[in-house]
Amino acid sequence: MESLRRITLVDQAEAALREALREGRFGERLPGMRPLAEALAVNALTVGEAVSRLVADGTLVSEGPRKKFRIARHGRGGKSATRRKVLYLTAEPMHEMKPVALEILSLLLLERPDWDVKHRAIGRSEGRTDRRRWDGLLKSEEARHLVYFGGHPAFAKWSLARGVPTVFLGGDTAREPVPMLGVNAALMIEQVMEKLIALGHTRICHPICGMPEGFSERQRRSMGKCLEAHGLPFVPNYHAPIVPKLDPDEFTRALAEVFKVRRPTALVVFDWEHFITASCMLREMGLKIPRDVSVAILSPDRHMAWHRPQIAHFRYPVGPIVKTLTKWIEAPPEDLRVSISLPLELFEADSLGRASKG
Repeated sequence: MESLRRITLVDQAEAALREALREGRFGERLPGMRPLAEALAVNALTVGEAVSRLVADGTLVSEGPRKKFRIARHGRGGKSATRRKVLYLTAEPMHEMKPVALEILSLLLLERPDWDVKHRAIGRSEGRTDRRRWDGLLKSEEARHLVYFGGHPAFAKWSLARGVPTVFLGGDTAREPVPMLGVNAALMIEQVMEKLIALGHTRICHPICGMPEGFSERQRRSMGKCLEAHGLPFVPNYHAPIVPKLDPDEFTRALAEVFKVRRPTALVVFDWEHFITASCMLREMGLKIPRDVSVAILSPDRHMAWHRPQIAHFRYPVGPIVKTLTKWIEAPPEDLRVSISLPLELFEADSLGRASKG
């Protein structure tokens, strides 16, 4: 009978390190001996012997004295011994995530099962305490790539300072060198405005709620450009009121102020939540879609199929977004200021009618 092999601390340390490498916990290089010893609750000599075994079989590569060990790539043109760690960030937790954001995350997980993709919600504020929280998140998750749905300038500056590759899916970079991919909301508003103006609408309201300042101003400029191109006056607080806080009560109050001036014949809102609030207000006023007010939504939602009349909206190119996103993660663009806006299709539906005379 063959005798049983005694399992030593070095064996256990080696097994723990191999497991960590398979899960991609260390990125491109192994941490120093002291942090590893503390994490494994053994002495540095034990860790050193375990690391030597990994060097001997080619799992790790030594780059000289006092340098960290590099995690080897196996095979000609082969994949890394570690899984690519990607952190997908949104302001909202998953159960409150925008449908488009969830679709992109779901397709990313399906397209790249070999990656370690995790979702985390980080809220909307941009203060110093948030930077400390982002530091903690980056350290705890050991992420090598960040994808932020609806990013903002403060996060762009922080990610650049930390040297972690980041891609924004929409939002506002404030011209910081962070690549951004998504759709152009300004072009969306121009397209739907042209449609509404062709239907005789001039009293068009596009409330901008809870958006970054730079984004809000760009939306206003696009709307003003459309109206003025047709010889129509642009009144910012009527045609494009800005609601800084993402709050249904604030949104309702801003819209009520517009109706006090004169009832709009068309509303353009950003998403399903804004539409629900606006439609409740219209119902309370005895107004119907599209007889009294035409309505269009910029961002789609799976619940739209259940609304009657069907609401006009844009269809997002989720597939091309994920395809470009994975390409950028694997090989970041040379120009980090690149911003790509993918084309959208306007689904006109039944909620767009000719302008009423009321």
